[in-house]
Amino acid sequence: MSGNIANFQNTMVVSGAMTYTWNFGDGIEGYGPNPAHTYSEPGTYTACLLVWAWNPLTQDTCFADHCELVTIEGTASPCDELEAGFIWTTTPNGTQFSNGTSGTGFSTTWHWTFGDGATSNDAQPFHTYVEPGEYEVCLYAVSIYELSGGNVITCTDSSCAIVVIGGGDPCADFEACFVTNDFGNGTYFFDNCSSNQGNGQFYWTFGDGSTSTLVNAEHHYAQPGTYTVCLYAYYLNCADTTCSTIVVQGSSVPCDALEAGFTWTTTPNGTQFSNTTSGTGFSSTWHWTFGDGTTSNNGQPFHTYAQPGAYEVCLYVTSIYELSGGNVITCTDTVCGVVIIQNGGDPCDDLNACFETVVIDDNSFVFVNCSAPTTNIQYLWAFGDGTTVGGVNADHSYQQPGTYTVCLTAYWGNCVDSTCTTIVVGGGGGCQPFEVDFGYGVQGTAVVFEATASVPVLGVLWYFGDGGEGYGPVVTHLYEPPGPFNVCVAAWYWNDATQDTCWAEHCEWVDPFQNGVGISEDLDDAIRVYPNPARGVISIDGLSSSGDVLIHSPEGRVVLQQRTHATRHVMSVEHLAPAIYSLELRTAQGSLWRRIAIE
Repeated sequence: MSGNIANFQNTMVVSGAMTYTWNFGDGIEGYGPNPAHTYSEPGTYTACLLVWAWNPLTQDTCFADHCELVTIEGTASPCDELEAGFIWTTTPNGTQFSNGTSGTGFSTTWHWTFGDGATSNDAQPFHTYVEPGEYEVCLYAVSIYELSGGNVITCTDSSCAIVVIGGGDPCADFEACFVTNDFGNGTYFFDNCSSNQGNGQFYWTFGDGSTSTLVNAEHHYAQPGTYTVCLYAYYLNCADTTCSTIVVQGSSVPCDALEAGFTWTTTPNGTQFSNTTSGTGFSSTWHWTFGDGTTSNNGQPFHTYAQPGAYEVCLYVTSIYELSGGNVITCTDTVCGVVIIQNGGDPCDDLNACFETVVIDDNSFVFVNCSAPTTNIQYLWAFGDGTTVGGVNADHSYQQPGTYTVCLTAYWGNCVDSTCTTIVVGGGGGCQPFEVDFGYGVQGTAVVFEATASVPVLGVLWYFGDGGEGYGPVVTHLYEPPGPFNVCVAAWYWNDATQDTCWAEHCEWVDPFQNGVGISEDLDDAIRVYPNPARGVISIDGLSSSGDVLIHSPEGRVVLQQRTHATRHVMSVEHLAPAIYSLELRTAQGSLWRRIAIE
């Protein structure tokens, strides 16, 4: 061996006229007993020798062959390691270029051409284009390396890419979008149709307290009801939101609708029970236990207790339903209540209407019911301004200041009781509405928040959305990915008139981890990226021109970048951790993206 030249020596011991044919393993053949061959590339090759001779005795040809592996070592020039590369982020103010060159020596210089006649020698330049359009940006890297023995060598490499600068609002084409698919039994699949899915970040809220940060989301609702599903989409400095309302149907089993119930009215002659059961089928039976050892199967029984006291009365309901197809199902339900039988006298003496008043602000009040007994009572509230309402507790807002008489009337069987109180609705002196807002700046994983309020405030409280809290008008908080985070600020001041604090709050979504790599899904069938999943290496076939290939981590960081050449490119990914990566191929014809699983 002499560099990339291999000298082959025939060791055949048979004499006579022989014919020698060599296959050097790189697609080239040779002839003769002892040839020399020059390999164009380093690597391991299978070299084979085929020998044959004419046998006059058998009037036939005799063959013999032999193969061996031949290894051609590559050069150790540091220039082979130098790979120029860069990415960029375009904002309304200009374009930030991030230098991703790898394999540099002890001293490196840079030269950028931005495609509009401007240049820069900065490592991480920021450039503003005057007009929208497509610009070919090139980075030229010159790096100096020290060789063994003290000598130095200067190496160069370059990388070019097409940068598209759009006019107008860069967020105009960014739109959040999803399609709802009902899988039945409370399970839904939400198919994301937003723009810039590949590099966007997404946050789902399903209306039941659950969330997700997946691109497409599947969710199961445990209870029937109406839910508002929202998708929050983020891309670079752009954000958009869309929401949709879904109705989750309940179970169709008729037993869920059966609800036993009853009320009663006690008189000096006995107690009348009124059956209020709902959701019954085509046939129902009843069974009552009155708590004194007696029972009844009537629908609306009348019962006389021999002694005063407290009795637990229970109603057991059995109902039969016809299902679709003609089958039937039997359902049961039970309800119990405590009936008080007085020791003579008026049974209405124990009914006591009662409520407490809670002041919310100048004109709003909550009325809390404290009446006794607490079961089988109906209520009517009168607020003194001509309005009334039913229900156990009540809240009311007055439109005008003044003095009002609020009354609660309680109805229990044939018994009625009422109570009233006077309240004064003021014309002012309460909390005056004010607003609080905040701005923020991102410095890496640190976010600096600053609160502003429409009135002077005494204190500011922060909720950072990741469980952390802060205090004061200006605070700094460190986040860990991924985002976004629902950040809330609350401010307060002291109201001398009410001797209480007045509050205002503001919340908004903050994502310090928006990254600036745009993804344009271009499914060009001419390009083949394989194997997928990959283990060790990735091959790219069908390249019509040179370009750049970049591997993006799940967080959007460029973790590998190489210069490609036409036809085929092979790159090692042995150092990458197992995950789902995005492979970006940049050529003069445009950009192509693929999802690659690395095992």
